[in-house]
Amino acid sequence: MSLSSDQNNLFIGTEKAEIYKINMLSSANAEQENLMTALINQKPMDENRVYGMFSCASGLYSHVYGIGLLRKENNAGYWQPLTTPGGVHGISKIVEDSKGNLLWQLNLECIARTTRAKAGTENFNTVLQTIS
Repeated sequence: MSLSSDQNNLFIGTEKAEIYKINMLSSANAEQENLMTALINQKPMDENRVYGMFSCASGLYSHVYGIGLLRKENNAGYWQPLTTPGGVHGISKIVEDSKGNLLWQLNLECIARTTRAKAGTENFNTVLQTIS
């Protein structure tokens, strides 16, 4: 399970790529969503845990184990997968700079557990994508 928040919402990520968005001003309006709807012909499995939810100026980002990084732009009704470098199995933080660049920090525990995450382990802040 993962927990994160922004100014108005609490995000809870669980197994099978499910998230719950709870408005902290009105908790009666909680929303449930499955991130696997962004992927065609894939059913959520227990190991598809949501390891992080990140609220940025351009939208919401989520890292799902075994799937990768997903984005839901502001005012969009759907999630879309983003390309991440091979071997990235855990993202602990995403921030967006004033130019729309996403900076991400790898989860060091995930790097230590995988042999595929060799590149980029010295520089943990990496530009992931520029949004124009």
